[in-house]
Amino acid sequence: MWKVLLFLLPRLLPRPRPLKPPPAWVREAPFLHTPLRLDLPYYPARGEGGVVLIPWDRYAEEAEELLEGL
Repeated sequence: MWKVLLFLLPRLLPRPRPLKPPPAWVREAPFLHTPLRLDLPYYPARGEGGVVLIPWDRYAEEAEELLEGL
């Protein structure tokens, strides 16, 4: 009987899971910072160090259209 318990006990206890990094779209990627270009429109956003400029792209346009429709 105790042999069965010794076999089942490790399987019944919760296993510690390794911490996974957040998905790539959440992680900061400092190597992706590109220089500002004069031919692109930008919008200001609140960042860790203050205001940051985000390029206005197709995703931002779709998000604005969805928000206007609410």
